[in-house]
Amino acid sequence: MAIRFRPEQLRRIDLAEGAAYAALYRAAAPDLGTGSTRLGDVTLIWHPGEDEAGYNCLVNFHLADNLDQIYDQGFATLKDAGSPVIGVPIDDRVISWATAEKIESLGLEYQSDEVIWGRELLPEQDFPFPDPPQGIEVRQSELQMSELQRLINLGWGLEPDNPRGVLYSHAPLLPDWKVYVAWAGVKVAGISVFCAYESVGLLMLAVVLPGYRGKGLQSFFIAERLAESFTRGCTIAISETNDDNSSPRNLQRAGFEHCVTRRIFSRAI
Repeated sequence: MAIRFRPEQLRRIDLAEGAAYAALYRAAAPDLGTGSTRLGDVTLIWHPGEDEAGYNCLVNFHLADNLDQIYDQGFATLKDAGSPVIGVPIDDRVISWATAEKIESLGLEYQSDEVIWGRELLPEQDFPFPDPPQGIEVRQSELQMSELQRLINLGWGLEPDNPRGVLYSHAPLLPDWKVYVAWAGVKVAGISVFCAYESVGLLMLAVVLPGYRGKGLQSFFIAERLAESFTRGCTIAISETNDDNSSPRNLQRAGFEHCVTRRIFSRAI
């Protein structure tokens, strides 16, 4: 349930999220076989090398005019693309469709929660670029893609060649996306990714590497990307969380509020 966002703002958030993932998946397509397509206002994304439902998903499923038709189209497209799974986000806006009988008939199973956090950026407010924690220097990424993917996966506790990090290593190829790298001397301490669509700033990911946690880098990355959002003329900033870590607390301290919770259901293909 939205706390303070108007319908027009929620729609911009939805469309911005779909546009961001579509752009990233297109950029990675030559290397990973990822892709995206629009099904009306729904954005379908696929990542054949990834078995998590959120990476093979009907983004903004609630915007479908005909939920059954879009589900069937999405399933068929993902099957043709070689995706191992389909992800369907369910929230209050489609709860009348997602009955227990419907979920069972489609063979869907609950996988995880996905929470969207948001905050307004008002013209009269000031969002200066913050100073990094002591001993840290932050600049835009000049890392090779292979090194960027390794470090992102390391921050997530994944194997160096995990396809998740490979996907996000394509972010520097996209116009106007920014990948920030925090350096502690000659060692990388953390990485964050930012983009903007529909006047919405998206805090896409932030990872802090082992040995540098608890030093304020997560809060710094949030403030840095809020400043970037404001500089870009965005009027809303959003971030997504889907696990039990410090991100929600850091986001709330930065003025973010709960926007919507989606329950992600999945089915093997």
